[in-house]
Amino acid sequence: MAAYPTMSAAHVNSVFLAAADRIGTERTSGFMGNSLIPGTDGWPIGRIAGPDEDTILYADIDLTAARSAPIWNALNDLHRDRRTDLYDPMLGYRGGNALPR
Repeated sequence: MAAYPTMSAAHVNSVFLAAADRIGTERTSGFMGNSLIPGTDGWPIGRIAGPDEDTILYADIDLTAARSAPIWNALNDLHRDRRTDLYDPMLGYRGGNALPR
């Protein structure tokens, strides 16, 4: 299923993703469909679109949930590796709450 790589990428990186794919065939190229929105744990939020389904998926997400990403090891600390100076305003954090490097 085309959804598995997307779900894996969301889980490994502890981020929300929105993956959309075309359906049908065009000039001998087939498209798999299976659009989805996985959460930070990799599991789909809502449902996965079918391989022949022309639809739009919607999901309510909590951007601050991305802050709860696990620390895989000392060299891959997802909290401290983020550019909080850029993302904090979007996530609703204000006033220099950036994590020390």
